[in-house]
Amino acid sequence: MSLRGNNYLRAVRAIKRRKKIVESALVTSGVTFGDGSTATELIDAFHGEMHFGASAAATDALNAAWADILMEDQIKYIQHDKKQPKALQAIATKFLFSRLINTEIDGIAGLNLDPSDTLVVPYSSTQLLIAALTCRPKKALDIALCPEGFYKDNVELAASAGLKLHTFPVDLENDGIIVPEILDNYLSASVRPSVLWLTMPGNPLIGRYNMKRIEQVARVVLKHDLDVLIDMAFDKIMPKGEFIPFPNIRVRDAKGQFHLMFDRTYAIVGNSKGINASGPWKMGAGVCGNRQWMRETHDTVTAVTFQRESAHLIQAGTANTSEDYLARNRNYLIKRQSQVTNMIDDINRHLGDEVLISYGKPEYGPFRGIRLSDPWLKKSGIEDSWQFSDLLLAGAGIDSVAFAVIGITGNGVRLNVACPRIKGIKSPENVGSLFIRLEFFLKEIDAYLDYVGALKRIGLTGKVNLRTLFRQ
Repeated sequence: MSLRGNNYLRAVRAIKRRKKIVESALVTSGVTFGDGSTATELIDAFHGEMHFGASAAATDALNAAWADILMEDQIKYIQHDKKQPKALQAIATKFLFSRLINTEIDGIAGLNLDPSDTLVVPYSSTQLLIAALTCRPKKALDIALCPEGFYKDNVELAASAGLKLHTFPVDLENDGIIVPEILDNYLSASVRPSVLWLTMPGNPLIGRYNMKRIEQVARVVLKHDLDVLIDMAFDKIMPKGEFIPFPNIRVRDAKGQFHLMFDRTYAIVGNSKGINASGPWKMGAGVCGNRQWMRETHDTVTAVTFQRESAHLIQAGTANTSEDYLARNRNYLIKRQSQVTNMIDDINRHLGDEVLISYGKPEYGPFRGIRLSDPWLKKSGIEDSWQFSDLLLAGAGIDSVAFAVIGITGNGVRLNVACPRIKGIKSPENVGSLFIRLEFFLKEIDAYLDYVGALKRIGLTGKVNLRTLFRQ
C-alpha cells in the first residue's frame, strides 16, 4: 500500500478524529481492563516527551536568571539583539551542533561553524522546520521525500509548507537504515522531490550507519542533485562517536571532484529533547551550507523575535547543561531499552508463543516499535497499523502512534517506553503498568477477544481501515 501525498494527510487527520471517538466511548462504556484498571486510566504512550527535566546545574542557573528577571536586574542579561542574540547563536553552535564541529570519528572532519551563521529561533525548532521547507531551493517542486520512520508531526508540517510527503522503504530489520539502491531506484522511477527530509537520529528506530553505507547514500544524493533537510531533534541521546553526522560526509562525483554534504544540507535541532528545555527557555537552531537557503529562512523566521527575558533564561539553562548529565540520560535510556526487551520476552514466554515482535534491535532512545506476529494478527483481526493502534486504545486503553502516522508501512505501533503517562502524569515507572496491561489484553485475545469484539465492548461498530481511507 502506497502512503504518499494527500494520503498521509488524510490518514493523520482521520486517526486523530477516530482517537477522540474511541476515548469518549471508553469513558461512556465504563469498561474495566484486564489488569483491573478503569476506562479513565488511559496509558498515554503516544507522546514523545521524556521525564528527565533540566540538570541540577541548569536548574540553579535558571532560578538565578529568573531572580534577575523578577528584580528587573537587566545589567545581568546577555547582550540583546531581538532577532538574533549573538550569545544564543554562540551557545547553539557550541552545544546543539557539537557533533558537527567534532564528530569524534576517525576519518570524518568536523565542520568549521561560525556562530554568526547559526540561525536561532525562540520557543522551538518547529517554526524553523516549516520555514526551511517553505524556503527550499527547489520551490517549483512540491514533494518532500522521507525515508520510512519520522516524527509524528511531519505530515502536517509538510502541508504547512505547501508540500506533499512521500516515503521510500528502508531496512526495518536493520534499525531503519537507508538502502542506497532502493533510494536510487525510487528517485529514478518517481516524481522528483523538492527536498530529502531525513530524521537523524531516527524515529522510532535509530539506524547505525557505517562509513561505506552513509557514503553510498551521499553519492545518491549527489547523483540526483537533492537538497537535504535533517531534523536532529534527538541528537543528544546518541553518544559522540556512535553516530555519523550526514552533513560532514564528503564524497567524489563522477569527475573525481569532492563534494561536502553540508553544502546542500540544512540541519535543524532544538534544546527541548536532549537538553530537556521547557517553557520560556526553549529554542530552535539551524545551520546550512547553502547560503541562499539560509538567508531566505532567516528573513522568514526573524519576524518572531526573542524577548530579553526569555533570551536570558535560554542562555542560563542551555549553557549550564553538562555532558555528564547527557551521558547519565543516555545510559538510563540504554538500560530502559534492555528492560523493555526483557518485558517483551517475558510476555512471549508467558503466552507460550512469539506474540510481540520488536522492530530492529533498539539500544538508544525513548521509543519502541512493536507489532504482533502474523498468527496473532490473524487471531486479533488486524490488517494495518491504524487498526492495531485502534485495537490497543479500544481494548486496553493504551494510546500509541500508528506506524502509518510516522510513514512506516508495517502493521506496528510506536510506544514511548521512557515515561508513559497515566491520567496525565508521566513517570518512568508507568512502563511496568503499560506492559502488564498489554499482557492481560493479549491473554484476552488468546481466549476470546478480537478487534471487532473490543470495539463492541465499548459500544462501537465498524473497523477503521487504511485501504478504504486511501480509496476515497
